Amino acid sequence: MLAARPTKTHGRAISLALFHTSDSKRRFVLLTAYIDESGTHNSGITVLWAWLGNVEQWAAYEREIKALFAEYSVKVYHAKELRHSHKDFKGWGLRKKARFADAFGDIVNRTLELGCSAVLKDAGYEQYYASGKQPKKEARNTKYGICFRAIISFLLHPAQDPSNKLTDNTINFVAELGHPNQASTLLLFSKIKKEADPDIQKMLGGLPSRAKKNACR
Repeated sequence: MLAARPTKTHGRAISLALFHTSDSKRRFVLLTAYIDESGTHNSGITVLWAWLGNVEQWAAYEREIKALFAEYSVKVYHAKELRHSHKDFKGWGLRKKARFADAFGDIVNRTLELGCSAVLKDAGYEQYYASGKQPKKEARNTKYGICFRAIISFLLHPAQDPSNKLTDNTINFVAELGHPNQASTLLLFSKIKKEADPDIQKMLGGLPSRAKKNACR
């Protein structure tokens, strides 16, 4: 369910709107989720994507994505629609799809610092987590919450290596709050930050939220 839309919400605009400064070195992790906890899509999975880049990197991404979408007359890129030749991709052959997808991936790889994803199967969540005993004073994590923990763990892993550049600057997370359970992520983030070691606390910046309609989808 990878998706993207060129908007003006990246880079300097995000920094100005959320932190009231256009610091070019400020890092942002933009989180995009595909959540099917209601089972309406019968997918059986929850997926959370995260892309990391500073203001300058997001600006570069935005410029190149905008040019790519203009070249192919694409307004919004949904991977599912590309695969099934729906909407903006109606009538596309396999070669054109491959060229577009390759160009999109190349832009992401060249302009942003890194990307990662967390995938959780409903069956695994129920069998290994939800069905187990829960501490009385500990709230049960949602599927989104577990994926969010995995994303943070991955991004902060380089903190073990002092030579890695990810340890040099704070990482700010920007989450869409378009799903009911995502609101609990704000509390989860605060809990993780509060309980983390001092060096990890320095790396974890803020978790401002933005309306889903303004998000990169």
